[in-house]
Amino acid sequence: MTKEKKLGFSQPMTSMDYFFSDGISHRRILAALRNAKQKTPLRQNDTETLLFVKSGNGVLESGARSYSLCRGALLAISDYQSYRIKPDVGSVLVYAEVQFDYMMYLFFMANPYFNFTSPGLGPYPVYCITEGSAAETADFLTDSLIERCSRGILAEREVLQTMELFGILIEASDAEENYPNPSATDLPPNPAKREMSGRKRRKNPSSGKTDGKIPIWVQK
Repeated sequence: MTKEKKLGFSQPMTSMDYFFSDGISHRRILAALRNAKQKTPLRQNDTETLLFVKSGNGVLESGARSYSLCRGALLAISDYQSYRIKPDVGSVLVYAEVQFDYMMYLFFMANPYFNFTSPGLGPYPVYCITEGSAAETADFLTDSLIERCSRGILAEREVLQTMELFGILIEASDAEENYPNPSATDLPPNPAKREMSGRKRRKNPSSGKTDGKIPIWVQK
């Protein structure tokens, strides 16, 4: 009898076991090391992409925006954005590219350990320059993901490492300020509530007081 494997994570992680199934038709996480010696063609991104620059200098162009690339630069690019990378003259940009599909992105958002108020992806790339321990951690995570993906491994570790890398970006960038979830006061009014608040309250004929009941046929 095969012993059931015990996963070392709480229910929100283990309940989505299809992320770790060998029967999926595509890999939910892909990671590779890239070298850019000259301007890359314009690429229409078709999945969620994280880029971490390991060495070199240059710029990333996305739409009308440009982002300086140097050691420690970390970006997230959404699946509807296009971009190209331009190394500086005489420089070779070495960067890690980590891709994950939109279902994985939603999984991050629903996981209680991913403790951020905003989804982190907006109308343009999310960008930061990591330093110190954050840069070292991002370097380690991308190296591990590249090595494991080269061997075709996709398991809990890779999911958590990708989530941690994404978390480093959101914490170090301005995503929480630029793409915050709207507060309740900023949301548009509920039409049903507005309609109910405008209805007249019926008076109790015996007391002349409002009885608190709102007949649905009473209009403004």
